[in-house]
Amino acid sequence: MNETKFVRDYWASKVEDWSNWADPMAKLAAGLNQPILDSLDIQDGDHILDLASGVGEPAFSEAKLSGSSGLTIATDLVPEMLSALKKREGSDILRFSAADMQSLPFADHSFNHISCRFGIMFVPDQSKSLAECFRVLKPQGKVSFLVWGKQEEQRIFHLIRKALKSCFNIEMDEDYDKIFALHAEGHLSGMMASSGFEIIADKQITFSPIAPKGVKFWTSQLELSFGHAIKELSKEQLDQLDQEIEKRLQEFAVTDKGYQMHLTMRLVTGQKP
Repeated sequence: MNETKFVRDYWASKVEDWSNWADPMAKLAAGLNQPILDSLDIQDGDHILDLASGVGEPAFSEAKLSGSSGLTIATDLVPEMLSALKKREGSDILRFSAADMQSLPFADHSFNHISCRFGIMFVPDQSKSLAECFRVLKPQGKVSFLVWGKQEEQRIFHLIRKALKSCFNIEMDEDYDKIFALHAEGHLSGMMASSGFEIIADKQITFSPIAPKGVKFWTSQLELSFGHAIKELSKEQLDQLDQEIEKRLQEFAVTDKGYQMHLTMRLVTGQKP
């Protein structure tokens, strides 16, 4: 199977889960968006291209910053993702384009900024995608990528993975490993520099929130990142998995009310000369 088609089909299978969690995850999304928004310094009237927009972020936030005189285009390889995004309240502030990051359907020098949150790791030819970003950016335009850090440093990812293995001997496939493929300092920024970008930043960002007890806060991550692995499990098996996750969380209890979570990301920002 063509690798790009495989990626498209894989993410098309996740549209329902991502659509269901779009609004409940909005507050968390805002926190993840902020490093990208800060790095781009979006001004009123800017033209922005958001890649791998999924069901809407950070495109929504960018459109609000660029204002009515600006333009924000939300793109995704999966048309069904954009269909779900169009149904969200407030989506009329966005423009939409089903687009392959390896062959963007836009003219040269079209955008002031390009953003991509947790998307470029899944692109079959990342160098081709970066070359396309360089092409469609205006001179002095910025591109900002947010990618996940090391797999072992994402506490809830790692904990769920071990629980699936313990309960049902479920192993993750290579697509799961792609989530963390660009964690190393210099990896993505090196490819960007080879594409012509001047590197502004390549830095690790760490979040350590307190997750509440008595709430199955892991359900969103379970469905969004592991949905393909649990789709055949019965309700009883899912209950067993929840119990196993909760048991493993006790190691990270810091108060009577919460668990210490931890995750790392890498923010890489470049500018077109």
